[in-house]
Amino acid sequence: VIGSQSLSELRDKIECFSDEVVTTECSSNPDMVSSEPRATEISTSAFFFIENVFYNDMRHLLCKDYSKIIIDWAKKNSEWVDKGLGVPSSKLMTEVKFIDLKIRLGYPYLFCHQGDCEHLIIFQDLR
Repeated sequence: VIGSQSLSELRDKIECFSDEVVTTECSSNPDMVSSEPRATEISTSAFFFIENVFYNDMRHLLCKDYSKIIIDWAKKNSEWVDKGLGVPSSKLMTEVKFIDLKIRLGYPYLFCHQGDCEHLIIFQDLR
């Protein structure tokens, strides 16, 4: 990626097997599999969690803000706040360019999609 690209452009390049799963029962008619929708067509929601900020993908009508329940929990959980982590915030990944991010090289960040499919994202080089 380059600095002028948005986080959503990286999100669009991430390939995951769970996106290709057929979500309907097709065992009685295996030929039906090719015409059935894949998980990525049904669940388009996703987020990156980078430096205490959720960057949500809300480009599609059916997207859900996965971060809302986590942020609400953090606001109510004194243990989270007492550890000095602060309450996370959220932004739209389409509105954030890589040049705007403050990242730590070699530090694991989170990409989550399909509700519970989590991937670590590690930036190893910055130029």
